[in-house]
Amino acid sequence: MKKNEMIRLASVISLIIILAGIGFFVQYKRVPKESQKPVINFYVQNLYPTEEADSSKAELEKILSTDKFNVSIKISKNTLVSAIEENAGDASMLHAGIFMPGSFFKADLAGTDFEPLQAISPNPNQQCFLEAKFTVMKNSGINDIRKLNGKNVAVTRGGMRAIHLLFKELEEKKIHFDKIYLYREPQWVIENLKNKTIAAAILSYTKVTESKKSKDELGVIIDNQYEDKELNLKILTETDFKSPCKIYFVSKKLDPMIKEELTKNLLNAMDNDLNLPTLRDVGGMSSATALSAEEVTRFRNYYKSISRHTLKDFSSSVVE
Repeated sequence: MKKNEMIRLASVISLIIILAGIGFFVQYKRVPKESQKPVINFYVQNLYPTEEADSSKAELEKILSTDKFNVSIKISKNTLVSAIEENAGDASMLHAGIFMPGSFFKADLAGTDFEPLQAISPNPNQQCFLEAKFTVMKNSGINDIRKLNGKNVAVTRGGMRAIHLLFKELEEKKIHFDKIYLYREPQWVIENLKNKTIAAAILSYTKVTESKKSKDELGVIIDNQYEDKELNLKILTETDFKSPCKIYFVSKKLDPMIKEELTKNLLNAMDNDLNLPTLRDVGGMSSATALSAEEVTRFRNYYKSISRHTLKDFSSSVVE
């Protein structure tokens, strides 16, 4: 081989090496290093986290994270407003989350910049919504909500929105209780209904329907799986307002590409039965239904209308 040809061959080989190096460098720069990835703070409200919640949290973080961002999940027993306060009042530090609707819309009405996207259900492939219902013992002799005027009632600490769902009826019928007890365990309600410390309790009934189309009721869960046929309870009155069990939201300031990928990963996780135990442990989430703009507006207006009320508006005292 002549000298000139050898020089040309060496030049071509050098060029190929240089181009390959540039390609590798560009590809390397495209995938951020672990330390360079943005961290998405994802808050999940769970009033009663199990012992498995922490290990499940780590597993869900892996499922939701990608080569472009990492997800950091924090399980919170508190409200969304409290979660913001934990971050020095900076709502921008919360990039996404799943909270109960009353908690979400209270923060929403305070001026936070969150976008509600999905209604979250604790049941796989089924829609879920909450209804507030006054419940009494069947042998109580109480068959009208007016008979509760001046009596003691109870409402769950974790669901004070329940009494708000009924406030219009309370106002219209001029019903004022003596004491409102706040409770955590449904068993406390059962015992105190039986011994007549309270005349009624507002229990959160979770109705599960197969889909938005059919509206076929598949089952009713009363708080902590207690069944009314065993406890001799009856429903006294109920509201026609229904609220999603939980709401998935993202910050409007979140990068659109991250928002899209994060949401896709969450929905894909719910579609995989193998992930359901993990999702339930972290925050009772198994399936999702997209929220329309009309639904969001209706919920927002409703929670705005009840924001002026407190439990003390309906009783002489509140017992915690």
